[in-house]
Amino acid sequence: MDRQVSIVGIIFGLLAVLAGAEPTGFFWADVLYSVVAVTTVVLIGSRAPWWVITLHIAIAAAMTFSTTGVLVGGALYLVTLIYSSRAESSRSMKAAVVGASVNLMFYSQWAEVFGVSSLVGIVACGAFCLFVIKTNSAMFKVTRNKAVAVCLVFAVALLGLCLALLMAKAPLTNGNRLAREGIAALNQGDLAVARQRLDSAQEQLETASSWLNSPLTYMARAIPVVSQHRDAAAKLSSSFSQSLEQLSLGLSQFDLEKLRIVEGSIDLVAVSDLRAPLAQMLAVMNDLEGDLFAAQNPWLIGRIQDEFAELLGEVDQQLERGANAQVALDLAPQILGRDRPMRYFVALTTPVEARGHGGFMGNWIELSIDEGRIEVDEYGRATDLNAAGDRPRKITGPADWVERYGDFGFTNAPGGSVGEHPWQNITMSPHFPSTGQVISELYPQSGGRNLDGVFAMDVETVSALLEFAGPVAVAGRDEPLTFENAVEFLLHDQYVDFAVNDRIDLLESVTRQALDQILAGELPPPNVVANRLGPMVAEGRLTGYSPDPDVQDLFTRIGMSGTLACDQTVDCFAVTIDNASGNKIDYFLDLKVDYSVEVARNSNEVRGMVSITAANSSPSSGLPDYVIGNMVGLPRGSNQMLISIHSRLGYVRSTDPTDNLDWWFSSEQGHNVSSVYVDVPSGETVSLTVELGGSLDLSNGYSLTVRNPAAVRPWSTKIELIEDGKKTLLKNSAESGNWILP
Repeated sequence: MDRQVSIVGIIFGLLAVLAGAEPTGFFWADVLYSVVAVTTVVLIGSRAPWWVITLHIAIAAAMTFSTTGVLVGGALYLVTLIYSSRAESSRSMKAAVVGASVNLMFYSQWAEVFGVSSLVGIVACGAFCLFVIKTNSAMFKVTRNKAVAVCLVFAVALLGLCLALLMAKAPLTNGNRLAREGIAALNQGDLAVARQRLDSAQEQLETASSWLNSPLTYMARAIPVVSQHRDAAAKLSSSFSQSLEQLSLGLSQFDLEKLRIVEGSIDLVAVSDLRAPLAQMLAVMNDLEGDLFAAQNPWLIGRIQDEFAELLGEVDQQLERGANAQVALDLAPQILGRDRPMRYFVALTTPVEARGHGGFMGNWIELSIDEGRIEVDEYGRATDLNAAGDRPRKITGPADWVERYGDFGFTNAPGGSVGEHPWQNITMSPHFPSTGQVISELYPQSGGRNLDGVFAMDVETVSALLEFAGPVAVAGRDEPLTFENAVEFLLHDQYVDFAVNDRIDLLESVTRQALDQILAGELPPPNVVANRLGPMVAEGRLTGYSPDPDVQDLFTRIGMSGTLACDQTVDCFAVTIDNASGNKIDYFLDLKVDYSVEVARNSNEVRGMVSITAANSSPSSGLPDYVIGNMVGLPRGSNQMLISIHSRLGYVRSTDPTDNLDWWFSSEQGHNVSSVYVDVPSGETVSLTVELGGSLDLSNGYSLTVRNPAAVRPWSTKIELIEDGKKTLLKNSAESGNWILP
């Protein structure tokens, strides 16, 4: 009978291997372990009471977390009911039921937790053995010599592996560090350093791989758990080394020096030539990502897992940047006028007179690019565009933009046409794609030509350009402007040191001179320029719009589109300010925003509390009227502003019983917008507290996009989440730009 039961056990042991039993990852060792383990359990189970077998079936079926597993478990349970009622039960039948139950464990959904289904099966089998071992103790007697021999084999295997790991530890650690430094240098565009670090990392990992694949580790392949560590480390070091070698080779063919703008021109052939090596590098990075992902073995100890996960995250980020670079290279010839001359409008904004996008557009520049050659064609003031063009001028869309901002000079003239002074309010919307569309339609009606794109850059972006342009002379100022002193001068000092007529075109003049000097000289490689302007893009100080959906998608991918919408998250939130005083007083504005949002997991109802504190540190005298005066009849130094709260939640009420402000409501980009005019006298502080509410889809949890507009002094914004009564601080920062919060 034992022979028949053993045969049953061997059969179900082999089936366990097919089910995915993998105690070592070494096939023949896995076959041996699985057959021995399952046969042992079957032999014991064939002598166990039916109630014990029934318990085993219930545990196995429950562990599968699947309908199929429960059905199979139910079928096995019916077999136990039939045979348990008989006076004599066949041991072979018990063995078959136990073998099937053990195999059911190997299909356990816990495999996703432990990584290898055999772990669940072997642990469960061991527990089952211990449960009934007392009735079968004779089966487990092993001679002393055999036990000593087994222990010696395991000891030798572990000793060899430990020695190999000891020798491989330093090169593995150094290789990981150097690889991460190389990827970081690649992110910064420093290709020379990146290649040097990656070459060094490759050498270190190759050394580690030679130790981990040495004969010292061969016997360890047969030891459960130990084998997974050895295989994962050996495979990773080997494949990682090969990937780094290929990546370094690709970097040697990728020469960003060819993309320099020299005397206002960029070589379009050089741009196209870089597409192939970039594609090769991305292919290598994809392979590397696959190797790192495959090496994520749940048997590994936590620290090794963490290092792999960190490196995988950095590779993922580099892949995203590389994909964006690939799209940029594909579109660059079109953007740079390969097929026809391209014309772009650049709005020059200043946050000292706040607008929803960040700042008031006082000046502008028109650029053209023809076959890679860049030229400044036109420039002027916003007032020039107000006065130019035939009448009537009309804006046809976007519909929500026209609906919300039409009364600010865009649709309130006779016949719904544009008024006489629309351009000073052109940047009121925080959603730049809509603003770019409006500018593209209005500019040709205001004396300009048809546009292929629109950009906006503020004072800090102009200052960053001076780092490449060099010092710019300003008439009436002894010291030239540089990237180190330009921001404070353009935000404040010019209004104090110069009369209106002398300084009204200063921002445009400085920008034009900077561009002229850049286009007459030589820019650094694009990676250096991108690193300098990257923070301006992240903070929303440099944004772009294109009517071409592919180019617009590129702007979105690199975070340059200035969008208000939040496709990636459940909720959106933004507070914007539009200066209603007609002055430059927002240099003295400090704003603090607290947003506490409360959600309940069992409900889609969301409640938000918004507290806004506006502090006006402006003096009431000592500065020109165009700084601290106003056009609305308030005392000097007063700041009248239009405060708008953008959210997917709607306005419920003001929590301040003394609030008698006249709120008005509209919508934009799927947001509910609640707006109110507020006056803040010189040296005083005004606070508002508003409750928002509504229903959101919380099936995948709550997530939030926060838009913090660029300002002279970035606003202090605090975001808290209250979920089922538990409060969590999501972010508390004065950082401008878009935040995506879990």
